[in-house]
Amino acid sequence: MKGRKPLPTKLKLLKGTARKHRRNKNEPQPGPASVEPPAWLGPESRPYWDRLAPVLSETGGC
Repeated sequence: MKGRKPLPTKLKLLKGTARKHRRNKNEPQPGPASVEPPAWLGPESRPYWDRLAPVLSETGGC
């Protein structure tokens, strides 16, 4: 494929360049991420995980 790689729709919306007639109707949409802590996470880090993981999950950052 020659030329620039297409930007995801969410980036186009953030930049203000999204057009309805140019949207990719077949663009994959990721499912919700798990907010379970990884097994290797130490006890010092667990409070941070418990506080930040739900926020990231809500905003789609995790």
